[in-house]
Amino acid sequence: MEPTALADTLKTALAHHQTGDLIKAGELYNKVLNQNPDHADALQLMGTMKYQLGELPVAKEFLQRAIDQQPNLTEAHHNLGNVFTGLGDFPAALSSYNSALKLNPDSFQALTNKGNVFRVQEKYADARSAYEKALSIEPNYASAQNGLGIVFAAENNFIAAISAHKKALEINPELPAAHADLARAYFNAGQFEDTLINYYHALSIDPTAADVHFGIGNLFFQQGRYKDAIRAYQCALSLNPENTQMLTNLGNAYSAAGDIKAAEICYQKTLKQDEKDVKALSNRANNLQLSGNLNEAEEQLRQALQSAPSDIEVLNNLGKLLVQRFRPGEGIEILKRALAINPKMVPALYNYGYGLNQFGLNTESIETLREVVALHLDSHLT
Repeated sequence: MEPTALADTLKTALAHHQTGDLIKAGELYNKVLNQNPDHADALQLMGTMKYQLGELPVAKEFLQRAIDQQPNLTEAHHNLGNVFTGLGDFPAALSSYNSALKLNPDSFQALTNKGNVFRVQEKYADARSAYEKALSIEPNYASAQNGLGIVFAAENNFIAAISAHKKALEINPELPAAHADLARAYFNAGQFEDTLINYYHALSIDPTAADVHFGIGNLFFQQGRYKDAIRAYQCALSLNPENTQMLTNLGNAYSAAGDIKAAEICYQKTLKQDEKDVKALSNRANNLQLSGNLNEAEEQLRQALQSAPSDIEVLNNLGKLLVQRFRPGEGIEILKRALAINPKMVPALYNYGYGLNQFGLNTESIETLREVVALHLDSHLT
């Protein structure tokens, strides 16, 4: 094939690619590569297409071949970063994004994706810096603005998170992730009406978003609407059947609604997938207590504690159970571990005070319970 014909074929392939006809685009990319296996642009575009199809190992191979042929191909480095992100190789992803930024320091897309990697790694200061730099280059880039909102939410700055997500939606009203992320920020800020509005808006864009149905279930659970929560969790699980967090929360909703047997089935399914799932073990223990099976409940909590020795909820639940079983000495020691992590955790303080009373330390018990009352009043005044 003559160079002009090769260029025309690649141009036609790219047009098909841009209109979403990936099958035809792939056929034409292959046609070019059959004639010239080292054609850097064809390799880069084929790799990008394979990434879009979710064929990550194949995409990685094509993009690396493109870079071998043309090291200054910015898009190949950027897209290879996206592939590494999808594969969970975050150090390699950051290296690729940095290579792209070295070639084009004004690539706000690469900066945003770099921020996304930092966010997944919970390096929130680095993520915020990357998003802010991206927005200094392109203030109307909705993905960077939305990523900044997620960082604010992770830092418990929900007012700033709400503002950032709103700005993202002003830029792109149909950005599905932004509506769901805004809903989560409203939820954490306790603004439940706005939470539901934004979740429903997200579903109007993508009714198959399992995480949105899951969020609605969490909202209904928080509101005590357990039957509605069950329906929302079931919908989420129909879209994502292997998600153990959704299955555990469905169990919690069944338990709260009084259906202990259905809850037990959910917890057992979760633990079949991951026998060390701390949330499932802890919540199953609570469910077992409702059915009076205290020995197995204690066993589950101790198993959870082996997997997560510093989990404050597990420590509190185990300490509480031991006190309720008239073993205050053991319970007090466990509760001390919870309070060492968070001295102002009201449920742990209350259980600690109750344990002290049971142990005969009445003065210390009264002092602890007074602290509980003070913290409770303070939380209502602030």
